[in-house]
Amino acid sequence: MPQGLQRDEPDDFMADSGLKTAPEQLWHAPCLPPGHRSTVGVSGEFPQSALYWCGTSTAEPIREDSNVNADIRRSISRAARSLDFARAHPVADAGFGMVVDRLAVLVTRADAIIAQEGSGQEDEHSALAQRGNLKVAIRRNYLDRLGKIAAIAADAHPELLGRFNIPRSDLPNKPFEVATQSLLASALEQKDLFTSLGLGDTFIADLTTAINGFATTTLNAHGGRSSHIAANSEFDNVVRQMRREIDVLSTYYRATLPENSEVLVAWRSARNLQGPYKHPGAQPEPAPEPEPAPEPVTPPAPVVSPAPDQPPAISMALRQR
Repeated sequence: MPQGLQRDEPDDFMADSGLKTAPEQLWHAPCLPPGHRSTVGVSGEFPQSALYWCGTSTAEPIREDSNVNADIRRSISRAARSLDFARAHPVADAGFGMVVDRLAVLVTRADAIIAQEGSGQEDEHSALAQRGNLKVAIRRNYLDRLGKIAAIAADAHPELLGRFNIPRSDLPNKPFEVATQSLLASALEQKDLFTSLGLGDTFIADLTTAINGFATTTLNAHGGRSSHIAANSEFDNVVRQMRREIDVLSTYYRATLPENSEVLVAWRSARNLQGPYKHPGAQPEPAPEPEPAPEPVTPPAPVVSPAPDQPPAISMALRQR
């Protein structure tokens, strides 16, 4: 077989395709009244004085795998709690009703943004998974056969040498798409020859459809990413407006309720921005206590032999005489 027509690639295309599955989707709605809570991710309880007003809210739980950061989640949850409380404890003033209506619109808008952000993220993940599957299918179902037919044709047509190299499975998506389109264009030039060698009657049309589908999934992935990025950029403005409306509601309650009344205490609890929460996890093992240093051992004093007795000084003097 002439060299340079195709690369030897592993048959296990799925193993080296680099596909990743989306993480398990969880629901998480911290800091909400009992009507908002799900059985997953709840941390902390409301004060007993605030429990009597808690009801079922229109706010949807925010998914934990969403890109919505924790501060925004808590701010939206606070707005939903404040809206529930204001509806349960209205103030007899037309201005109060106007503020409540504006806050309700903002809470509804926040729910829509959350849905848009989550939908965009799901669309991106789905398109990326489809693109990975198409990449595997294109190499295994089309390019492999095209390379082998080209190698057979090169026996009689040496000019085909090196024109039908199969792109590697680990090639980035855009270079892979360009290389595959180039192979398709070259195959169209040799359609009659390759068909006579067993390429297949619908091979060119099927490969064209697969390549177009690959390009479409790329566009869908980009569109999904743009959608959830646009949603994230709108969160700050909505949260800021929510905070202003809640502050206005506070002025009504402070003006109509005595200080430290039960309802006012409950309102302060409802409008409080709770969190962040620290979920209990595995406690780190305490560091081992250092072993005490061994007591120093004093070596025994050396034994000194006594000096021999010396004669008295007077005896020495007599001897000298």
